[in-house]
Amino acid sequence: MQSGEREDTSGQQAISRREQGLRFVRRMYAPRAIGLALGGVAMLAIVSGVGTWDHLRYSQALWDAVGWAQRAGIEERELDGGYVVNGWLQYAHPEHAARAPDGDVRVPWINVDETLRYGIVNRAPAGARVLHEVAYRRILAPSGRIYVIDQKPGVSGSLLFGRDVGG
Repeated sequence: MQSGEREDTSGQQAISRREQGLRFVRRMYAPRAIGLALGGVAMLAIVSGVGTWDHLRYSQALWDAVGWAQRAGIEERELDGGYVVNGWLQYAHPEHAARAPDGDVRVPWINVDETLRYGIVNRAPAGARVLHEVAYRRILAPSGRIYVIDQKPGVSGSLLFGRDVGG
């Protein structure tokens, strides 16, 4: 029994030393570490929130441009709005997409490489006709405009009027 008590005593001394060491570490480093950790989490939350706000403003402007194009009578199968827009309007809803002679869905930048009549772009290329502009404002990245353009203004059949982009 006495040897067991000695082991118990030495075990208690080890626990006691460990507790003293932990108390010392907590006193010396815990306030600084907690402050740094909370500061880092706060900065991450701010950057994430502002970045999300920026993305939502751009996305809202993009879909506002899509809505304008639809109200103007541009068919989804003639509108190249980029990967996300084409994927949603044409690939996810194939009843709106252009069809190949064999019946396959033809979606620009998804499964074919072709230029459609109308486009939604960040910069209007030379030779295109700007039909509509949607401005957006961001904080972390530059603000800008999204353009609905007629990419083939010389082709007959356009009932939409806009301004030509010079070369």
